Amino acid sequence: MSQCFVDLEEAIKATMALTDEEWDTLTAEEWRLCRELCTVLKPFEQITEAMSGEQYVYGIQILILTRGPISALNKMLQVQEEDFADSLHEITKNLIRSLRSETER
Repeated sequence: MSQCFVDLEEAIKATMALTDEEWDTLTAEEWRLCRELCTVLKPFEQITEAMSGEQYVYGIQILILTRGPISALNKMLQVQEEDFADSLHEITKNLIRSLRSETER
């Protein structure tokens, strides 16, 4: 649902601009944060969808499926540390660290 909201960013902005109502709008920084968070949470959405289709989930499946997000989270932090020009929002970095820690545990 959040991804849909981000995908419709331009349409939302245009619609809000056309109405006579006074709306509280997201700043450019908040839109960027929404996009980042959707990217970070995407691997977990994919795991949830994969496991939801199964009647029984075996331990080995959980181990295999959790390695993907851990790898993706590590890669996100690594890329961010190497590319200072386009650094992640601090909230996003904290979320990545927290998700990685909890997933590994």
